[in-house]
Order: sequence, then structure tokens, then C-alpha cells
Amino acid sequence: MSYHYSHKLIQAVESIPRMDGRQCQAQVAALFGIQHGDSCTTLADALAKYAEDYSNRYPDSRLSEDCVLGEGWLSAYRGIATLLNGEGFFDGGTLSHRMYEAAKAAGFEDKDL
Repeated sequence: MSYHYSHKLIQAVESIPRMDGRQCQAQVAALFGIQHGDSCTTLADALAKYAEDYSNRYPDSRLSEDCVLGEGWLSAYRGIATLLNGEGFFDGGTLSHRMYEAAKAAGFEDKDL
């Protein structure tokens, strides 16, 4: 079974500005991660998708207010962010931003992240 990346991640990668009509290193790295199923790319996108799925399953609740799942999600966020910061080749900025947007939508504040 293969992982299906979110439309939000694909759109984020496609929106990376090109330089002189060519793909920049950030876009090349992010596309490589998607095309080759890079584990950090998958983790970051899956974490963001989980937050979005949570809000669909529990429309009257916020993940940031869930004492069990919210804490687990936040712990995973921090761990994946550390992995992204440690990877030199992959475009952690696009992936980190994808996770950050999901965190904000789930009700987490900057001080939590």
C-alpha cells in the first residue's frame, strides 16, 4: 500500500517560486521526497492530515484542547520538526510550513510549538 500525499502538500510544492524558469533546490528536494516516499515527507504530511481528519471527525472539538490526542499530536509535531531540521537535503521549510498551518488550524498557538 502506498501513501497518498495531500493536495495541500502538492499545492505547496507547486507554488514554490521558480528561478529563471527552472525549479529551485527547494522544489526539487520536495518533489524528490514525494516521488520517492521519503519518510520525513510522509511523516510531516501525515501529521498535518491527522489534524485535519480530527476536525472532520469531531467538528465541535479542537485538537489543541484534547488532553490525550492533542498532547500526543503536539509531541509528534515537535519530534518531526526536529527530524526535518536535521535533514540537510530535504526541503524542511515547505514541510514545516505544512505542519505549522495544520497546527494553527487545530488551535495550537506559537508558544505551544
